[in-house]
Amino acid sequence: MTAARNLAADPSHVQAAHKRMLEHQKEWSSDRAAALAIRRALEQADSSAIYECDDKCGSFWQSLPVDPTGRDGKSVVADLYRFSIQANVVCGKNGLIRFGFLPKHLATGGNFGLTNFIMVLARSFDRGRLGPNVKTVYRHTDGGSDNVSVMTHVMHWLLVYLGVVDEIVWFRFESG
Repeated sequence: MTAARNLAADPSHVQAAHKRMLEHQKEWSSDRAAALAIRRALEQADSSAIYECDDKCGSFWQSLPVDPTGRDGKSVVADLYRFSIQANVVCGKNGLIRFGFLPKHLATGGNFGLTNFIMVLARSFDRGRLGPNVKTVYRHTDGGSDNVSVMTHVMHWLLVYLGVVDEIVWFRFESG
């Protein structure tokens, strides 16, 4: 964008930047298409695998109360309660959507991410979605501290060791 906006930029430089941008877009688009294909293949309740994705919106841009006009006026801006939302989703039929509302002052890390992951697996088991037919869990996360930790690797290993599932395929998209 910077090169394209600069009227004095060398056209070959603009073209090279544009080419790099298109290559990047093709790469992340293909990553997302592959993940979507996996998710769609596992939508049936009797599938031998489940697709779980989780993320926490860590920017705390959500707030209550919400002004009816959609804009925060001077009279309420000091009284806003800022929070983020954690979502854990088991996709497909008999799936599960679990939301957690996190106040801004709450610290999160590996224990937080694992607790939510285990809770969504336990609830999926209760609902019959994580039955004996499920051999693989595809876990799609981001690279935040609530997911990438030594304890996360240990817990994934433990779930396989204990026979909850035979395999956990854990992946995330590249940042940026």
